[in-house]
Amino acid sequence: MIYLLKWIMGVVLSGTILFASASDQRIWDFELPDLEGKNHKLSDNRGKIVILDFWAIWCGPCREVFPVLNEFKEKYRDQEVVFWGINLDKKDRKDVQRFVEKAGIRYPILHDPEGKTAALFEIAGLPTLILIRPDGIRSLVKRGFIKKEQGELIKIIDEELKQWHELQKKISSKSDKETIE
Repeated sequence: MIYLLKWIMGVVLSGTILFASASDQRIWDFELPDLEGKNHKLSDNRGKIVILDFWAIWCGPCREVFPVLNEFKEKYRDQEVVFWGINLDKKDRKDVQRFVEKAGIRYPILHDPEGKTAALFEIAGLPTLILIRPDGIRSLVKRGFIKKEQGELIKIIDEELKQWHELQKKISSKSDKETIE
């Protein structure tokens, strides 16, 4: 009941932006099927940035996110960034698939009709975007969507990629030095 009240409040306040700090924001693993029934596990993407887009067919503001994430998927196609839409509708996967095709969504959609991942991530409104760093830390929670925020999201993704690549270089450099000695 409390979850439902939080969720309703989030829908009412869906224009709210919340940036979560990265400290102590470890993400629990989950596994969900895509619209063809193939299971996908979050932990299989360790070492990549993962963007989760929580949405539902009935959510009008959710539809504004689709073209933006389509653009992002294209922009980051050769980089270590994964985009997953997580559909929370209780509808059959085939109904969701028809909607996805009609809406022109070009990133993978996972189906969670029971809302297990929404509960795991304490989703309080739709749409909600969550950015998970390559080390499995949640670094951003963005509730609601305003198109003009697109540039800020790109900056955040670019900064996360830059930091991750710098860390990998340091680790590689340290490993190389230890091998030489």
